[in-house]
Amino acid sequence: LCAALVHLANVGIYGRYTTAPDLVDHLRDAIRDSDGRAHSERLERLKTVPVLAVDELDKYRATEYAEEAIFKLFDHRYRERATLATLIGYNRERGDRIPPFLASRIRDGRFQLVQLDGADLRPAVTDDAAAVWARGERELP
Repeated sequence: LCAALVHLANVGIYGRYTTAPDLVDHLRDAIRDSDGRAHSERLERLKTVPVLAVDELDKYRATEYAEEAIFKLFDHRYRERATLATLIGYNRERGDRIPPFLASRIRDGRFQLVQLDGADLRPAVTDDAAAVWARGERELP
């Protein structure tokens, strides 16, 4: 997703990258504003950014608030798909965690679905290896 955003930025189309958990936190943190304006302003910016890349969509905690925020954001972007681009990333084996309204829109034939096959490119790190690394005893593989 980041590579796609970099490529688009190189041709003058700018966007924003976030993970679903960070997106929900970003919006929820603004609720503390006493007049509620910060929350609606943050949501509006996310709704209207030319390209929005949301990674780890299968990782956010599906609270009532999170589900409502995710719906408002993606439903708006779906309706405005002629002028807004939305990139979504999630682990295929956790696809059942994608909200049903969004899964339906992803499969409706109006979008390009790209499935990446093959092994995870991130290094496999066990808890033991991470603990050794954290103590500075060796580098990660």
